[in-house]
Amino acid sequence: MLLKNISWTMLFAMPIVHAEEVLHLNDVEVMVAPLSATSQHLSQPITVIDREQLDRRNKTNVSDLVENTPGVTSAGFGPGVGRPVIRGQSGARVGVLGDGLSSMDVSTISPDHAVALDSIFVEQVEILRGPATLLYGSSASGGVVNIVSNNILDYVPESLEGQLYTHLDSATDDKTAGLRLDFGLQDFAFRFDVVAQDYNDISIPGFALSEEDEHDSPGVLENSAQENLDVNFSGSWVNDRGFIGLAVNYLDREYGIPAGTHEHEEEHEEEEGEEVVTISQKQTRIDLKAEVSDPFAGFSKLKTRWALNNHEHLELEGDEIGTRLDNREWQGRVELLHSFATDTNGVIGFQYQNRDLQTSGEEAFIADTELDSFGVFTLQRYEKESWHAELGLRYENQETESQSVEVSHDLFSFSSGVGYHLGNDVNARFTFSHSQRAPAIEEIYSQGAHLATNTFEMGSTSLDKETSNSLDLILSKSKGRFTSEANFYYTWVDDFIFGSESDRNNDGIADRVEADFDGAIANIHDEEEDLLLIEYKQADARFYGIELQGKVLLHESDLQSLSMNLWGDYVRARLSNGGNLPRITPWRVGTGFDYHRQKLSAYLNLTHTGRQSNLAALETAADHYTTLDMGVSYDLQLNGLTNSTIFLRGTNLLDEEIRQQTSFVKDFAPAAGRSAMIGARFEF
Repeated sequence: MLLKNISWTMLFAMPIVHAEEVLHLNDVEVMVAPLSATSQHLSQPITVIDREQLDRRNKTNVSDLVENTPGVTSAGFGPGVGRPVIRGQSGARVGVLGDGLSSMDVSTISPDHAVALDSIFVEQVEILRGPATLLYGSSASGGVVNIVSNNILDYVPESLEGQLYTHLDSATDDKTAGLRLDFGLQDFAFRFDVVAQDYNDISIPGFALSEEDEHDSPGVLENSAQENLDVNFSGSWVNDRGFIGLAVNYLDREYGIPAGTHEHEEEHEEEEGEEVVTISQKQTRIDLKAEVSDPFAGFSKLKTRWALNNHEHLELEGDEIGTRLDNREWQGRVELLHSFATDTNGVIGFQYQNRDLQTSGEEAFIADTELDSFGVFTLQRYEKESWHAELGLRYENQETESQSVEVSHDLFSFSSGVGYHLGNDVNARFTFSHSQRAPAIEEIYSQGAHLATNTFEMGSTSLDKETSNSLDLILSKSKGRFTSEANFYYTWVDDFIFGSESDRNNDGIADRVEADFDGAIANIHDEEEDLLLIEYKQADARFYGIELQGKVLLHESDLQSLSMNLWGDYVRARLSNGGNLPRITPWRVGTGFDYHRQKLSAYLNLTHTGRQSNLAALETAADHYTTLDMGVSYDLQLNGLTNSTIFLRGTNLLDEEIRQQTSFVKDFAPAAGRSAMIGARFEF
């Protein structure tokens, strides 16, 4: 508690500034926003992580790209899996996009399902905190993470351009290599890239299990290896008015699920020997993207993006297929930008999604399901001298069907915001959002054993839509020796959907059942080794918190510069009945230093994650921990090379045992221990 008080006192005492390496307040265009703008001209809190900072991260999965960002963490399930958590909300409430369209995988259905997006050739990451349902629909009620790779070129390279990336990591014996080539032919542009990754079981400090077990071996997280292959090819036709392009992506990924999960199957009983569980993902995705300038009178640009995806997810028990999920999906959006009056611009658009999910096997706790969603939206902005205002509206209809049971929801969302320049480069922004979310298919149709989380899940077709109201107040100072940003937010959600432990037999103990449970009270056994019975229910919930970031320039000359960064966040999430929501991020504080001297750059980051004291029923608390990361890089200037870098960095140098409160498997799978990585990026 003393460390917590000291840490927060330091943050409030310092001029709170937004670290330059995380968010560039003036010169980075936010692509996730239909109306192109920098973050300071958008009312909603948005963070943009540039490529320089992305190169400091391990890039094992998508969630690695957003680590140590205020308000954002991940729900890890071992090193191969991680889905972002924004302000305590995760799963189907957080949209993960690739260049503006959904990842179209099955990662929202279970925490052991990886996001099917490559994390190597990423140009920037955009994080939209708070409800983004206005622009991206019901699945973005908690926020959006947009992975910008620009797989389809909107310009024709004058000559052959390319990147070669490679790194080696000691904690996982990680060997990663990638090649990207861009070239042009008259009015046509082409891009080709391939990434191959190979990880062994990760090294950890101590034991994998949080409780002592005679079968547990120290120093390694067994069955945590993975192999990835990602290939992308695109071609586009470009002229003075715009472009149209097509991309084909193939993904082949296999990763292990750490021991301790999927443990209730008969073939996994100790006397028969435990079979390892691995997951195989194969995906073929086709994307189309086009933009046209001045398409009609009064409209400045027409933008459209469509994607068709065939995603195969296999859960392998040894050599046998235990569960199979096939997700066939296509979706797209069309946006028309206009500027009908002076000082006013806006966008109108629509979005469509069609999804066919087919499941089979022993962990197919959701039956085959079809989903159709259609939405129309508009966002208008007015700018006048020192202030700007935004107003947006959206209507969406979502229909789902499984085993002849149809569920339909009509959803309405709006947002309003105003920003004002107070002088001396100080800005204030205030946003109010009203958004509605339809229940996800797993919340409606789940009915069976979910062995990844050791639960038996029961959905409900009678679930109502969620309704969220969210307030954000953002204060920032964007220029000068001190720069800063502070976000204060409060969100109240009516009919919040959550998985709740059941007590159907009224014995005061959370019910536990076997995998073939038929719903009868007589078949509730309450044996500790059985599956925890979870029912999806609704109650009002509240989320509130603060996000602080800062930077102070300690020294600057023609040869070198030194700056200090501070950041911290806190989120509180509770139900109206006084209960706490599970797996909520504990409070965090961090500090760091950045040093630049001509071609040499170095950094040091120290982050402390506290212990969660507001626990849900049956939830245990992960211990607090402190991480120390350091790195150094050197820019190369060789013939034919531009923006090329070699780097050396160390992660978790204190060799702390890290168990994330947000993880379903924190008691089985700690994060990697001390590691060193050496790598290079060559551009030509």
